[in-house]
Amino acid sequence: DFVLRGSWGSGKSHVIKEIATSLQAKDRNVYIIAFKNKQAVKFEGGMTVHTFCKRMRTGKIQLPATVIWDEAFECTMFVHAQMVQFRLIPELSWIFVGDELQEDTMEPELLQDEDQPGAWLAAGDLEIFELNRQLELDLPEIFDARRGIRPTQGHLTNIGVF
Repeated sequence: DFVLRGSWGSGKSHVIKEIATSLQAKDRNVYIIAFKNKQAVKFEGGMTVHTFCKRMRTGKIQLPATVIWDEAFECTMFVHAQMVQFRLIPELSWIFVGDELQEDTMEPELLQDEDQPGAWLAAGDLEIFELNRQLELDLPEIFDARRGIRPTQGHLTNIGVF
């Protein structure tokens, strides 16, 4: 299991899409869920937590699978308690995505690098390397500002430090 946190505008939705695409390219089952429908429909095939529960109970979710739960920290404890039965299934791995505690700023933490089209700069640490390790993916890793190493140009998840 993995937790991906970042503030508003930090690029979590882009990372969710990259993770899902990479896992699906390896013929893995991926389900993106969210408590509110307006969050779930942002993703192709996304569904609400309630729809996911119904499909689990009726055997319509193919296992093994990875479940990416967007805005998981906005849900009530009651919703999380309902999900415990599914969290205990060993064939399901989970990625919980949500916002960090918000400060008074609404400045996005993910910005497009004006000097390198297709590259992105991030103030926060999205720990892409850990996603790569745990899920056996090959997403571009964080830019090492100390050594001047940049990820390959042209990917949405080219992430750096500004």
